[in-house]
Amino acid sequence: AACTRNGQSDEDTVAVTTLNAVVLDKINQYVVANTFVMGGDPYTPEETNLFYVHGLEFTSNTDLPCVVGKPSRWLVLDTVTTKADCDVLGTGGVVPGSETYEAFENLLFYSVGDNEVLRDVVMFEQFTGMGCDAADATKSGFAVFVSDLNTCFLNVHPKEYGVYAIDDPAVNVFGSSGALYWSTTTHASLTMTAWESKDNSLYTYYGRVGDVVALENFMDQLEIYSEAGGKDRTRRPTNRPSASPSYL
Repeated sequence: AACTRNGQSDEDTVAVTTLNAVVLDKINQYVVANTFVMGGDPYTPEETNLFYVHGLEFTSNTDLPCVVGKPSRWLVLDTVTTKADCDVLGTGGVVPGSETYEAFENLLFYSVGDNEVLRDVVMFEQFTGMGCDAADATKSGFAVFVSDLNTCFLNVHPKEYGVYAIDDPAVNVFGSSGALYWSTTTHASLTMTAWESKDNSLYTYYGRVGDVVALENFMDQLEIYSEAGGKDRTRRPTNRPSASPSYL
């Protein structure tokens, strides 16, 4: 819906949305279904293939969670409420050493953000009693239970659940309902080698699943406003101009 300010004393309203499959799919459907006419010429925005990518796996080229200064990504599993149940969720049953466990437990506890799906943290320079056990330097995919939050966190590929506008026709055909499962079970071409060697100019990054974004800014980035004639041109649902309309 479009938002309008009826009086000069009214406070501004900022419409926000959470990046997830439902939102991305709605935008894809809207752009495909609508052609804007500008100067008599039809125009359809280019970014019609918005997907979050999941299924990415660690390889020898992936930054590992214990690398100092590199971000690691963690999936929030708030339905797992005991350490015993959390620890066994590590990829291949991997359980980190005590120093590693404590380091990530602290990093995850003190991490801030409004994303309820993912947490990104960075391993700082290691000091005595802080940092990873030497044996964990080459490990990934382990789970950590943060008791103070009563929540389990699972380490995933640092690009997992990233949201992209994918302009590679050989790839975006495999996306559906706002998601693209990057796996050879989807198609033989979707290997990790293909992911790591992809043409990044065809993958425009917009954030992560669970990120809360200002709808106006997001639609601006997608060029939906500008190609529809500008933000001051909306006919739905109020039939009045709006400073920041939503076309969804």
